[in-house]
Amino acid sequence: MNELIAVDRASSLVWEHAGDFGTVRVPLNKAVGRTLRQVVRAERDQPPCDRAAVNGYAVCSASIPSNGVLHVTGLQRAGRAPLEFPQNDGCLEILTGAIIPSGADVVIPGERVQRQGDFITVEPEALPEVGAFIDRQGTVRQENSPLLEPGIVLKGPVLAVLAANGLRDVLVAADPSIGVFAVGDSLIAVDDDGEEGLAPWEIRRSSEYAITGALNDFGFKRGQRRHVANVSHEIHNALAEELATHDVLILGEGGPFGAKSAVADALRDLGVNILFDGVAQEPGAAFWFGVGPEGQRVFGLPADSVGITVCMRRYVLPLLKRGQQRLIGKPPRVALAEAVHALKGLTRFAAVGVEHDQTGRALAYPRNIVVSGEFGSLLEVDGFVEVAPALTEADKEREVVPFYGV
Repeated sequence: MNELIAVDRASSLVWEHAGDFGTVRVPLNKAVGRTLRQVVRAERDQPPCDRAAVNGYAVCSASIPSNGVLHVTGLQRAGRAPLEFPQNDGCLEILTGAIIPSGADVVIPGERVQRQGDFITVEPEALPEVGAFIDRQGTVRQENSPLLEPGIVLKGPVLAVLAANGLRDVLVAADPSIGVFAVGDSLIAVDDDGEEGLAPWEIRRSSEYAITGALNDFGFKRGQRRHVANVSHEIHNALAEELATHDVLILGEGGPFGAKSAVADALRDLGVNILFDGVAQEPGAAFWFGVGPEGQRVFGLPADSVGITVCMRRYVLPLLKRGQQRLIGKPPRVALAEAVHALKGLTRFAAVGVEHDQTGRALAYPRNIVVSGEFGSLLEVDGFVEVAPALTEADKEREVVPFYGV
């Protein structure tokens, strides 16, 4: 058996070969979920003028008469030019986001006054201090200052920021082309029920759907599935086509690279350099990684459902994100609600469900699952915790550990 390398070393080798998938410019309405690859600067001061922070009344505090009664002479709407501010005992009703007319120095929230017709009454204790409920020009950002840095994923408020600053199109990371490749005759297709249904020992092809599903969950939409029979020349020809077509190739159900197989022979013949073959972890020890002759990233996943899920989350998806120059933070850490013993010499990935206690702390509860190919056992799993190897027999307890959601 090949020598197993440590999880951290495997992760480093994968990251070192992430490369850069390049960039493409897309219309704003096509940018959702993409990774930003440009600095976005403020088109103008933000806010671009003094604006009302609430719905209420724009007043001049020095002009409020002793009886507190003011005449409402108009409505200042957001996005409209400023109205002329009234003299003497007048004020303007104003909506959130509207420009503060010259002459007003405070906005009184609507709920703090009493209104009858075109008049409001302001009690002394209801009058805010000068400048209250006014968002001053440039307090969020000043013109041409950086708003967004490369590496963030474009969604929700971020897309609104792009639109608010006049970006009709945006430079984003190119989506890598990803091949999901499986070999074998022992697995049954989804639409094949046989003449008498499935025998107890037969297994349907499902791993490829788990892989492409995980890719889609993290924004990688160009995953293409391919399955070929276990025939040497067909495997060789198909792998040659896959390497010529894709930036990343993910092999499942092909067995460990170190074993004698048509897949291993074909990859060697096609110039794929295997950087490691086997990782000191449980599950997923049969995971391997290599690089093709033109820089293609080639992953070999273990055959079991849990190993596939762990390796996708721990190695494959991080490489894809890094290849897009996406910002990647450290995985969140959770507290173990029950003991998960470390293994001597092996990193352990334990399936857990996550709940929160009354203080909001995330607690991970171990889940018993079937490892031998049943994706159904993962339905009650929120993710996996990574438990570092035990250094000694006494060093087996862990309290707070990294968490990878699924």
